[in-house]
Amino acid sequence: MVSLLSAHDTDIDTRSVPPHAIAAVGLPFLYYLFALCIIIYLTTVSFARSPIVWAQLCAMTLFTITWLWWVRRVKTGSDVRLPACVFVGLSILVSIMGAFIYTLIVVCLSVFVIVVSVSFRAGVIYSGLFLIAVFLIHLYAGTPGPRFGAEVLNCAIILGVGLQLAMLAKKSAFYYVDRKHTLAKLQESNAQLRELLRTSRDLTLSRERGRIAAALHDGLGHRLTTVNLSLDFADRMMASDPKRAREELQFARTTVTEALDDMRVVVRALHPVQLESESFVEALTTLGTAFSNTGLDVTVTVSDSVDTLTPEVEALLLAATQEALTNISRHAHAHHVHIDLRCDGTMVDFSISDDGIGCADIVPGFGIRSLTERALELSGTVDVTGDNGFVLSLRVPKETP
Repeated sequence: MVSLLSAHDTDIDTRSVPPHAIAAVGLPFLYYLFALCIIIYLTTVSFARSPIVWAQLCAMTLFTITWLWWVRRVKTGSDVRLPACVFVGLSILVSIMGAFIYTLIVVCLSVFVIVVSVSFRAGVIYSGLFLIAVFLIHLYAGTPGPRFGAEVLNCAIILGVGLQLAMLAKKSAFYYVDRKHTLAKLQESNAQLRELLRTSRDLTLSRERGRIAAALHDGLGHRLTTVNLSLDFADRMMASDPKRAREELQFARTTVTEALDDMRVVVRALHPVQLESESFVEALTTLGTAFSNTGLDVTVTVSDSVDTLTPEVEALLLAATQEALTNISRHAHAHHVHIDLRCDGTMVDFSISDDGIGCADIVPGFGIRSLTERALELSGTVDVTGDNGFVLSLRVPKETP
């Protein structure tokens, strides 16, 4: 008989699939076969009061009870080997005593049950022995040649169909169990990823808080300490040297102004950039204008070749602009800043430069490191130099990978 299974399917190991999982896949079809078997039996039995009819009826009743026993074991996930063996034995008895039509269905059911409950090898052995028994019975009974060959051939076909159905059920059950296992692993992996995401967000927030605290401590904290010392000194010198006291008060006033400027820079750096109501170029220009109150003259140049960018690239460029302008306003002593954005084919080139004092040896802080990591996620690069003023260069693909 030609196999219904592909070469790929025969490589699948179904031995690890529990019998109840295999049987559950084929139960709807088995219900149909069993119901068809009972209907054919009831339409062919004569119900005459003879020992043979009563024996057939008793065998069919036991066959039905054993079937229900096996089905119940399947549904509860219990051991199905004992009811399977009893069912197969009764199916042989029913086949010997019954009519040929529903006997074929009984044989198909018994092969399916033995393969699912025990093993495919057991099903093959059972099918072979059953076929030999049919051959010997017809040979002993002297069945005419055409009928002899037809019934043996039909029996072989039905046995093969039962084996094929059982193996298809095994394959389906294997895929079902494997799918459930894969989904469970995916759910577990998703849960782990969500936990890692929460941890990453908490870590990023903690680092940002540390960065803010350091900025306030290094800038505002030191200046306020200086103001406090100047006020104490002016208070002590007010009676003996009023001129020196007024000079110290003026110094304190200047320091307070510088502290306020530092505070504005920090607050400006923390303020999120909004893109909901404006284009990317408008947001970039607005961001540059927002730093004008820190004394910076920001010029934005955008080439005509720059068209719509992905949201990830736009967010990265705005974050780079905010970080660069914050650092320039705090450390560069610059007056003019130039922001240049151009597109070279599939790549976006972005740079921010100033006319400040620069720095020959720049040590990237948390902000620059964060930008570098975000650029790497988009297959981009970040470069920072300070020989002739501060220059931040960023190159990233237009389309995110």
